[in-house]
Amino acid sequence: MEKQSLIKLKGVPEPSLLILLLLVSFPSVGAVLFTPALPAIAQAYGISSGLAQLTITIFLIGYALGQLPYGPLSNRVGRKKALYLGLAISIVGALLSLAAGALEQYWLLALSRMIAALGASVGLMMTFTITNDYYEPQLARQKLAFVNVAFAIAPGAAVTLGGFATQYFGWESTFLLQAVYSVLIFMLCLKLPETGTELSPEPLNWKVLYESYAKRCKNPRLFVCGVLQGCCTALVYIFAAKAPFLAIHMLGLSPSTYGALNLIPSVGMILGAVLSHRTAHMITPQKGILLGLCLIFPSALAMFLAFYWEVFNMWTLFGPYFVMNMGIVFAYINCPTLGTGHAKNKPNASAVFAFLNITMCVITVFALQALDSPSPILMPVLFLSVFVVIFPLYGILEFLLKRTQ
Repeated sequence: MEKQSLIKLKGVPEPSLLILLLLVSFPSVGAVLFTPALPAIAQAYGISSGLAQLTITIFLIGYALGQLPYGPLSNRVGRKKALYLGLAISIVGALLSLAAGALEQYWLLALSRMIAALGASVGLMMTFTITNDYYEPQLARQKLAFVNVAFAIAPGAAVTLGGFATQYFGWESTFLLQAVYSVLIFMLCLKLPETGTELSPEPLNWKVLYESYAKRCKNPRLFVCGVLQGCCTALVYIFAAKAPFLAIHMLGLSPSTYGALNLIPSVGMILGAVLSHRTAHMITPQKGILLGLCLIFPSALAMFLAFYWEVFNMWTLFGPYFVMNMGIVFAYINCPTLGTGHAKNKPNASAVFAFLNITMCVITVFALQALDSPSPILMPVLFLSVFVVIFPLYGILEFLLKRTQ
């Protein structure tokens, strides 16, 4: 099949792959850039590690809620205008985080994280929407596999940069970096084409919107795929919230060293993304998800056994997580294809899908914060607990796919 036949919007310039690479990773960068500074933030405000981790939970709540308005808004005013609004809100949130550091007000930091997330959430959802707008499902899957290489590279690079910034310029500098990055993304998005060619002239009706989202939540395939992807994404945020305290407090690593070591699991994500891209035409999306799960479980189990036997060092911390990240990417990339690839209203479907995804992250990171145990074994226990949810979800997905064949 010719590539041209897999393109929906004839005459519309193809979206820049580089911009999509940066845009899809924009919210995750905002979520993890400051994580090497979590121990310093706890010390600066005189709060517990659990309360410091609450800033991640708050960001994820805003990240989840922020998915919902951008779908219908982009149907009303276009993809680009919705993007501009979200990015502007994110810039405001980053600047308020800087102000919170200068004023030494924790409540303002928490509020600013919510605002930044409400804005940054436009990146993930709009990337999937623009890609699905422009390409037919088969090519969209291949493009998303490649676009999600940024999901592998950008967060790891952000943690590395955040570690160096924290050590040499103070924890407040991580939010300055976030503001600068937000402005850069805003400027680049000016060059994206408008792919929303069938906009709705009707004003936003919240009752209709609620009914539309409720209908999509009742779509079993979309719901299962959204929760399944959310479980995989949750593994990333559990590590992002817990690992800085383990590495810096228990292993005695500096923030910059911790940040640099985060490139190890990022390489695992890159390998997973490249392999997923190269095998996209060889295996079905559900087999891609299964392959990812076959990498996630043994790596989580290996970390649990190492910590249980009190073998806790940087190798047992980062090594199993390296393999786990390969599996996470395989599952993460293939879930949207099955969940939203055939939806007629792709912005709303993508919004609900992303909401389900991030909601699972909120639940797991909140559990981590509520337990607030200094024991290293808590992290692999949560990894395995999430997998207990993942395994039956995949079985349900297989059943749904067979029923629709």
